Amino acid sequence: MRLTLCAFAYCLLALQAAAAADYKVEETLLGVVDLNYKTPVISRDGRHLAYTIEKDKKWRAVIDCRPGPEFDQIVEGSLTFSPDGNRSAYAGVSGGKVFVVIDGKPGAAYDGIASGSPMFSPDSEHVAYVALKGDKQLVVVDGSPGPEFEGIVDGSLTFSATGGRVGYAAGKGDKRVAVVDGKAGPEYDRVDSIVFSHDGKRVAYRAGNGGKAFIVIDGKPGPGYAAVGPLAFSPNGGRKTYAVSDGKQEWVLFDGKPSPRYDVVGAIVFSPDSKHAAYAAAKGRKQFVVIDGTPGSAYDAIRDGSITFSADSNHVAYSAAKGDKCFQVVDGVPGPGYDAIGTFVFSPDGSRFAYAAQEGGKSIVVVDGVPGSKVDRLGNLAFSPDGRHIAYSAREGAAWHVVIDGVPGRDYVFVANSGPSYNPDGSLEYLAIKDESLYRVKQIPE
Repeated sequence: MRLTLCAFAYCLLALQAAAAADYKVEETLLGVVDLNYKTPVISRDGRHLAYTIEKDKKWRAVIDCRPGPEFDQIVEGSLTFSPDGNRSAYAGVSGGKVFVVIDGKPGAAYDGIASGSPMFSPDSEHVAYVALKGDKQLVVVDGSPGPEFEGIVDGSLTFSATGGRVGYAAGKGDKRVAVVDGKAGPEYDRVDSIVFSHDGKRVAYRAGNGGKAFIVIDGKPGPGYAAVGPLAFSPNGGRKTYAVSDGKQEWVLFDGKPSPRYDVVGAIVFSPDSKHAAYAAAKGRKQFVVIDGTPGSAYDAIRDGSITFSADSNHVAYSAAKGDKCFQVVDGVPGPGYDAIGTFVFSPDGSRFAYAAQEGGKSIVVVDGVPGSKVDRLGNLAFSPDGRHIAYSAREGAAWHVVIDGVPGRDYVFVANSGPSYNPDGSLEYLAIKDESLYRVKQIPE
């Protein structure tokens, strides 16, 4: 595994990167944007926009400029897109009842809906939500209600990666149970953090009785500790790991085998090929990333959730801080220091990288270790499928545009900050607003 590639090699990659391509621009008008919109939501790929509007005391959700049915209220925070951006869902209230609208069609009436609902499965094929029925709560999956409980634990609803299985934690009196595919498991004092293996065949969750916490894997509880972290399955499902504590120190169990002990350990991240694992740890006042059991350089802080493996599993990166400066560390080599580090991405083949940084109130995109021009604000960063081009949205003054290989494109009033995104053929798509109208913009290399 090449985890010590020198900074010079990445600089050389930057010098060898292809020159900016010429693009044909196609704009498709989606409709007029109501300037009185509320709670805008953009799909992950930056190609769809939803918001709510109020007129004559009635509310509608508007998806890509197409209004849905009227309600007395749209439940705040319920408007969402599926991961692929092609589906939408939200909750509306009429006559004191709540209706979940999926792809424009209202479902059955309930007395309430929990925060975080509705939610789509990772494959976008399924949708679920926690509903209130009288004094009971239940989970509704694809319109089918599940068993009723005294309560559903907040934030516990989860899908398997393929979307075929559903799990959540529920209350029965003063006890908690894990409910998987509608079937309740054993009762414990505490249950949370339900997780499926990538293929959906295995399931685990965190549980506790008395003063002991443990992980239950495929229905079998493991040894008890003062505290345990959530379990992580490797992508191929062959490995499992979680952090444990004796109340004084913390360590990681890899397939039951203990790692060295530290003061604190963070969430474990597996490489896509399941051969490597990394996590942040702290000893005294210093923090570092442990990769395959080997601690890296010490910093004042490692940013939560920043550990990222490349798709080919040959490179790993994370964000760290020392003093008043932040650094993006790639294969053990720290980049320049900035006031803050934002989004980081590898190219699809892992040979290149890019990230957003902030310095002096301005935003900068750093590509292969080389900083670009300063702008007022940045959106999503995206590499082309072949890794030769990098695109992102940026605001300079009052104008937004998409920048490809450092060259800014047409100016708009707004460009969706979760776009642009590349298609497999190398074309680029994003949403933009001009003249109070919403356009889907496609840039095709010539």
